Amino acid sequence: MSKTPNLSTYLGKDMIFLLILSVLHHDGAHSGYSLLKRIKEITNENFKFRVGKIYDQIDELLNKGFLTQEIQQISTKKVKAIYSLSAKGRDERERMLNDWKDTRYFFEKLIFDKYEK
Repeated sequence: MSKTPNLSTYLGKDMIFLLILSVLHHDGAHSGYSLLKRIKEITNENFKFRVGKIYDQIDELLNKGFLTQEIQQISTKKVKAIYSLSAKGRDERERMLNDWKDTRYFFEKLIFDKYEK
């Protein structure tokens, strides 16, 4: 039985941003941990990230204004941060998605069309 590959090693920061923004766009709000679990679920565990990596990306997206954060009181000593897509984040997702579509088109042309001639 072969081990499931970790395709996240092939993703740059922008693609991870697009992945996070897209999950929040489609699903709505998530905590960092539930976002991590959802990415694993959607990708059949082909994209696996360390918890710290997801939170680093979330922090950067928050600092850029692409996410909003709501703090929920879980108990007297425990809180949970819930992240949502901001209006600026929706716009950035659209921009990144268009860039990705263009990039994908040219990569597919380069990789596949080159050998069909």
